[in-house]
Amino acid sequence: MSVLDILHLATACLAVAAGLLALWRVAAGPSLLDRSIANDVLTAAGISLVGVMIVGWGRQDLSVLLVILALTAFISAVVVSRFAVRERSDVRRILTVEEAERQRVEREQAARDADRAEREQAAREADLTASGAGLPDTEEDE
Repeated sequence: MSVLDILHLATACLAVAAGLLALWRVAAGPSLLDRSIANDVLTAAGISLVGVMIVGWGRQDLSVLLVILALTAFISAVVVSRFAVRERSDVRRILTVEEAERQRVEREQAARDADRAEREQAAREADLTASGAGLPDTEEDE
């Protein structure tokens, strides 16, 4: 194995590692633009792998694949940027574990507060009813 073959192998391994990390970013997100950038990185890793195959194996016929991958990456980036809308940071995205836990705690606290307010309102109404002040006047004289 020559030095050039080792260099080709190292380059291919780095491209595969970049592709795997990009796949992880596509799955993790959290936003559409993060996934779009990861898709571009994945395509670039694919282009580098094809480049290594062209040089290492002497297969110039695969150069058409480089052009196809580059055009696909460009068109996908343009389409995503065309239809991407500015998202608020708290809406329509995948939450991190910490954010989801924080939202769960906030919902539970809001539910406890609403329950406490409802019990206090019921107690006030019961006190008014017991004292007779809360009864509406009825017109039985008619």
